[in-house]
Amino acid sequence: MIDNQIKIKKMKLYFSLFFFLFFCLFHIYLSAQKNTYLSFEHLFEGKKIELEKPIITKLGDTIYISRCQYYIGNITHEKKTINDNYFLIGIDTNQHIKKIELKNFIPQKKLYFSVGILPKHNQKNNQKNNQKNNLIKQKGDLDLSKGMFWTWENGYIFFKLEAYFFVNHQKKGLIFHLGSNECFRNIVFDNFIAQKNNTYPIEVHLEKFFPPKKIKEWTNQKGMTIMQGENAKEWADNLPFLFQLK
Repeated sequence: MIDNQIKIKKMKLYFSLFFFLFFCLFHIYLSAQKNTYLSFEHLFEGKKIELEKPIITKLGDTIYISRCQYYIGNITHEKKTINDNYFLIGIDTNQHIKKIELKNFIPQKKLYFSVGILPKHNQKNNQKNNQKNNLIKQKGDLDLSKGMFWTWENGYIFFKLEAYFFVNHQKKGLIFHLGSNECFRNIVFDNFIAQKNNTYPIEVHLEKFFPPKKIKEWTNQKGMTIMQGENAKEWADNLPFLFQLK
């Protein structure tokens, strides 16, 4: 009699575990079937950025951002590409938050994407005329008319940030146009948590692109232009620190 009761209790426990696991897997399956999105929101020290509006930093500087755009691509989930397009993300007066659709995405797994364009879509080859023709055919966010292409270098700008500050009422520009294969950077996110509306908000903290010092200390109160070379690579190393899962 006692043995039968023990067997019944074990069976109930097994059935409970089975239904619990089934429910969890079914929930994950349903989440993967819905339209899932990444959204990008741009902040400076926690505050929403408005183009051409003064930003007073925690160190007491005043900076103005006039343009911020960059390419996101090669979105990969557990070594499987779930969106192989390139997306031009940025601060826009008409669209502060931009969304990217993910296909067959399962929460609580790693997600990878890049800031930049892969060499096969960007690099010059020996047949310059063919390269030029291929680039002209690019559509969507890779269209050359988007203003993210160096005509003199035959390559895309991966990250473009234009800002300025004032010294004795004189405007000093901060121009960062980062491109070339050396400025290509990968971003990795671990353990995504399922969201109610299947949108995963990513905050882009632009203050992390700059040194944690007063502007006069790293600019010598002069304007700065960074485009290529070793300096561009060093600034590109800051890009992975900009992106944080909200």
